[in-house]
Amino acid sequence: MLNDRAKQILLKGRKATKEEIKYAKSVGYWSDNEILTHDDGMILLNNIIPTLSKEKLVDNFLYSLSTRNLVYRSGLSAYANSFNMPVHGFPLTKNHICCEICLDHSYATERSINDIRIHMFALGGL
Repeated sequence: MLNDRAKQILLKGRKATKEEIKYAKSVGYWSDNEILTHDDGMILLNNIIPTLSKEKLVDNFLYSLSTRNLVYRSGLSAYANSFNMPVHGFPLTKNHICCEICLDHSYATERSINDIRIHMFALGGL
């Protein structure tokens, strides 16, 4: 079930007050940034994909079309992209500033889960 108050706090982004952020964290809408390497991300993705139900993601997408609730729209495209993503490592050479396979721009970087969630709520995906 969606929490409209927490969603509005998330959409405020960095303009949210400390109290608002604390509330959004308490209901699972706000996360602290994490350092995640490209290779750890590939391992995580490889472990998550088999646990997902394509049928449920299709149902969510169809639901989003009839309700215009964009948060349900992004899962199917992310699944399709990730399902076909080969497990690979980040090329560690001078000439590579991003991964040639997934276009990740950095070997190890701070990732903002909140930015991804904002895109889900506001745009329906990345």
